[in-house]
Amino acid sequence: MDSRFSWAIVLVFLTMAVLHLHPALTSVYHGVTGWVVCPFRWVTGVPCPGCGMTRAFWDLSAFNVAAAAHQHPFSFVLLGWCVLDLVGGPAMRKRLTRVAPAVLAALLTWWVVVRLLPLLD
Repeated sequence: MDSRFSWAIVLVFLTMAVLHLHPALTSVYHGVTGWVVCPFRWVTGVPCPGCGMTRAFWDLSAFNVAAAAHQHPFSFVLLGWCVLDLVGGPAMRKRLTRVAPAVLAALLTWWVVVRLLPLLD
């Protein structure tokens, strides 16, 4: 994974944390709820594997761990992954690359079981 991606994720998370410092800034995020930004969901009506990640990061940046886990449990994995990528150096990046297929398989399995199968009922 490119470290620019990790920097972007961490900076988005930190920006969200700063927005929580003042109630007027918090309304920036809450003013756009209901707006579907995901092209996959917009076209199919089905949430993609990443749907809910932004909301989870928003909740996580406010230390609302339970809400973040409800929105998207892989938000913890992604944020931890990016932090390890940035502070761990090349050796850590190599280890993360090796486990990436297993993490991706876990994400896709979660997506099918939790998000897709309930839609079939």
